[in-house]
Amino acid sequence: MSDPDELFNQALRAIELDRRGVAIDRLQRVIAADPTDCEAAVLLVDQLREAGELDAAEAHLERLVQAAPDEPHYLVLRADVRLERDDPRGAALLLRRALDLAPGDWQALYLLGTAFSMVGAWAEATKAYRLSLESNPFEADTWYDLAVASERAGLAADERAGAWQGYLRVAPGAEDREEIEQIIAGLRGQV
Repeated sequence: MSDPDELFNQALRAIELDRRGVAIDRLQRVIAADPTDCEAAVLLVDQLREAGELDAAEAHLERLVQAAPDEPHYLVLRADVRLERDDPRGAALLLRRALDLAPGDWQALYLLGTAFSMVGAWAEATKAYRLSLESNPFEADTWYDLAVASERAGLAADERAGAWQGYLRVAPGAEDREEIEQIIAGLRGQV
């Protein structure tokens, strides 16, 4: 077996050359040598997802969760695949387990908000997005999704405006800036 670092570098070169099959093989070999190599696992799952192989990605993540049950990142990755497969309830279960292992994990909380949004649980979604922002206040997608969930949950105008302002603060070059500024102005007029 080759050195895991060399295998990883071979995988990166294969990705650059658009040789996905070679990249997947090399990454699988890296992970076989070290199931806790999160960087290789993320890259492998990304390659499988880009190839449209969601079943393979989830099966791979299931094996990783079994091999490294205390690694919350694998649970988060698996939940993300579940969301892509339109399974918000399954994703939420995985995310709860991840949050038991890593309370406050911003990505797990963000995806939990997404899972709640997918089933129309807007109040729960806003809570999860807010908790995510406590850990990582610089994530534009979280601010945007918080603003949308706040609108759908029917929160007070000043709370909704605050979420939109947070989005514009972390995404100053947003293409939809003018539209969002009009939304904020309208909400400020309601206060």
